[in-house]
Amino acid sequence: MILSHALDMVEQGGLDALTMRALAARSGVTPMTIYHHFHDQDGLIKSMAERAFAAVAVPKAATGRTAIAELLGAYHATIIRHPALLLAVFRRPAAHPVQALVLTDTLEQLVTGMGLPPDSARRWTHILIDHTHGAALAVAREGTLPSQVLAVTADHAAAVALLLGGLAAAGRT
Repeated sequence: MILSHALDMVEQGGLDALTMRALAARSGVTPMTIYHHFHDQDGLIKSMAERAFAAVAVPKAATGRTAIAELLGAYHATIIRHPALLLAVFRRPAAHPVQALVLTDTLEQLVTGMGLPPDSARRWTHILIDHTHGAALAVAREGTLPSQVLAVTADHAAAVALLLGGLAAAGRT
């Protein structure tokens, strides 16, 4: 309940709207309860991000390019749902969720599996993640119509397919 309220507050008013007192009032608890569970705002943001990004994973049956595309598609969709949370994590490095590291490591393993040496795989991983961040944040703003989200999601998928084509070519050289 507390994390859901905190996420709503950040998505509705940005990071500045998230205070421990306001969250406590909205959740029907004391501010000390919030501090007891999360210690500080960084701990709260980290817990929110862990929850939001927990569902971003590679489907068990997916491999290679399909696994990369599906992982990035799930990440893209999550960012569109929670853009202010991602921006909060960017602003507060101590709030960086472990799940983001798992996502990055998983993606890097998949990219390496396409035949790239580790240094190239790391670069391609960052390219793919940064593209996904930019594509999702570009559309995730107030007033965006559902049809625009669908179009941008399709555009992101097409761009990822192009990038993966380049990645595959890089793995063959």
